[in-house]
Parts: sequence; C-alpha cells; structure tokens
Amino acid sequence: MQAKSRRNAAIGVLVGIWVWCGAHANVVAAPVPLHELPAGTSWIVHADVARWVASPWYARFVAAVGESTPALRSLRAFEAASSVNITADVRSVTICGPGGEDAVAFLRGNLNAARLTAGLKTAPGFSQQRQGKWNLLSWPMRSRDGGSRRVHACFAGPGLLLLGENAQSVIKAAGAGEQAGGNLAAHRVFKELAGRTGDAWLSALVVDGSKVASGLAEADLLRQCETVTVALRPDRGGLAGQMDAVAINEDAAATLQQLLAAMQVMFSMRAASEPGLAALAETMQVSGEGRRVKVRAACDADAMRLLTGAAAREVKRKSRPGS
Repeated sequence: MQAKSRRNAAIGVLVGIWVWCGAHANVVAAPVPLHELPAGTSWIVHADVARWVASPWYARFVAAVGESTPALRSLRAFEAASSVNITADVRSVTICGPGGEDAVAFLRGNLNAARLTAGLKTAPGFSQQRQGKWNLLSWPMRSRDGGSRRVHACFAGPGLLLLGENAQSVIKAAGAGEQAGGNLAAHRVFKELAGRTGDAWLSALVVDGSKVASGLAEADLLRQCETVTVALRPDRGGLAGQMDAVAINEDAAATLQQLLAAMQVMFSMRAASEPGLAALAETMQVSGEGRRVKVRAACDADAMRLLTGAAAREVKRKSRPGS
C-alpha cells in the first residue's frame, strides 16, 4: 500500500508539473545536473521551478485547485516546518531514482542550512544525526491515506538540499557528486538523452523503462521501452512538448505508435466535454521509424487555459476520500 501511495504521488507530481506551464522564455534554463545524480539511476525528472512559477498558468492552476488537496497541504506543511518558501527560494528541482522506489529530490536555490534546521527542530518527531560527514535531518509527515511517513533531508552543498523517504538513498545521493564513477557525469546514454531535451524547462529521462514500470500499472508502456525522453518548452504563450522513445524491438514500437494514435483519436472525440484536449489532438504528430517513436504536440494560450481547468478539476476529484 505504501509503495503504491508513493508511486501515485509521483504520478501526481508529473501531472501537476505538466499543467503548471507556459513559463517566460527569458528565464535561463538550468541543465539536467548529471554530475550530481547517483550512479544506478534509471529515471530523472528535472524542472526549473523559477520558470513555471513565473508563468501565468502556475497561479491559475493553484487558484483553481485551492489549498485543500493533499499535495498542497503537504507542501504547505513542509514550508511551515522548514521556513523554506518553495516558490521563492527554490530555483530548480530534480527527482531521480533507481526504479519505482527510493526516489530522492534535489532542491537547489536560496536554501540556508542553519535556518532550515532551526525551523525543523520545532517540528514534532524531529531528529538529527551524523552519517559520516553528512548531517541527516528527519521528521514525520502525514501521508494521503492518513498514515505517517518519515522524510529525510541532507544538505549536499551550498544551496543544495536532498529529500527522500529512504535515509540511505539520501546519504548515497549526497556523496554522488564527490565520487569518481559515483554519478552520471560519464553515463553515455543519459548524456545523449539530456542532449535531446536541450533548453527544455521540464524534462523526463528514462533508461530501462522496465525498472521504472515495475509494479506500476499506469506505466505499463514503459516496460516496452529502452529509453524515453519528454521535453516541455514555452511556445508563443503556450507550451510545446515532445516525446522520443526507443522500444525494445520493432513490434513494441509499432504497438506504442498505435496506442499513441488511438490516444489522439480519443482526445478528438472528447471535444465537446474537454475542448482543450481536442485542441491538443489537432497539433499531435505521431511518427515512427524502426524502434524509435516520436510525438510532437503544442498548446496555444487558449488551449492551455482549458487544459489547466480540466487538470485542476481532475486533481480535486482524485483528492476526494475514496477516489
């Protein structure tokens, strides 16, 4: 149950980032920090927080969803306990993991270790211990199912805070940047995938989709992929996105291409109830060659307003008890 809850939370984060979009193009993009991420990583999601906070869609989505959803309540609880203002103090966030479990989040920005530690010390259940050269902080947070889980945190450098539910994963990630071969700086495939995302302000990179999809019914398609990249960029007041996948074989690539084409048709058929999806379907281009499948799509400002409203309604619906 806990593993499923964590996976669903990760999906919620991705959905939220997808709709908090349209960022201003004059904010400098931060590249995926492969030199900081631990060896053994199978997937990476990287976002420039400053760019999507600067967008009009961020404020609209938060206003439409309200502060009552579990995700936003957890965010506000963390801000209250740590004295960190996510939207003002954090410039970028990178989340990575070896598979479906043990993800670690890298927060970069105007983060002061002494101020954060002092704020967290007042939280019930707070603990602090040395793990080698690292100062590991830990405190309980309420999960969506009403239970409690512990969050572990560690400063790995000036302005770089690591968060995760597995203490040893956090410690391993903290030392990755200092170890030759302990990070992804020389990882050939991840370097190639990061090169595809270019100046994207939100990117997702997957190596060996079967590891990421393990136990995750919503991501069954990943089992058929060797690598996947997703990149989102601001485009004429809206958003342009692309997905590039390499399947395990040509049959899997054909299946993936057919499913994406069917998705495009489904979006078009929902024009009456969700006109934003119809607008998205009109711009979708699905293509394939050999084992490689590509998708391109764009949303203008009008379509983004419709999609933002639809996403906010879906988040509210999933936040209701029993959903």
